[in-house]
Amino acid sequence: MNSLFEGKTLYDILEVSLDASPHEIRVAYEKAKMAYSPSSPALYTIFSEEETQELNRLLEMAYNVLSHPGRRLEYDKTIEKKRPKTTDVSTTADESSTPETSSASKSSDDSTRHSVFGSYVYDEDFEAKILNATEIDGSFLQKIRHYKNITLDQLSEKSKISKTYILAIESHDFDSLPAKVFVRGFVVQLAKLLELDEQKVANMYMKHYTE
Repeated sequence: MNSLFEGKTLYDILEVSLDASPHEIRVAYEKAKMAYSPSSPALYTIFSEEETQELNRLLEMAYNVLSHPGRRLEYDKTIEKKRPKTTDVSTTADESSTPETSSASKSSDDSTRHSVFGSYVYDEDFEAKILNATEIDGSFLQKIRHYKNITLDQLSEKSKISKTYILAIESHDFDSLPAKVFVRGFVVQLAKLLELDEQKVANMYMKHYTE
């Protein structure tokens, strides 16, 4: 599965709740099909041709499964089993990835760190704020980007996300962003490039998006 859609449930793809009614599922499916039609020129500013094909395949799968009572029941059982494992993996990642990232980015000069974008001056106080953050929004992501000396052009080129969307994410201009499931995918990619815990960042950011 394309990394942009990895970890997404069929409910996420259609942007419906777990208790959505058959009518809500059908309405969501028809809305998504119109929004993400391969013939839409606007799509190619968001997704590659491969991603568009994958998205439409997932939309069809989501509707075929969730609109059928029997298939939906079986699918619900599978995602219910996976939930505890997802939490465990996330917790493990929190504990193990941070030291590795910190170690990998250290240089012989303790005041300097290196990333895929270049070097930046290490600020112990700001690093502590990042590590202990209980809330991360777009402005905080922007501060981290500036702290690590990463330009908008660099982040856009590396992430393959347009500068318009990155700015919209940083400024909480949600009206300028695509559907929720893809915003989360964008945030995950940006967090990864900023050397942050992508799942933690995405969960915190999407709270603002939802609210």
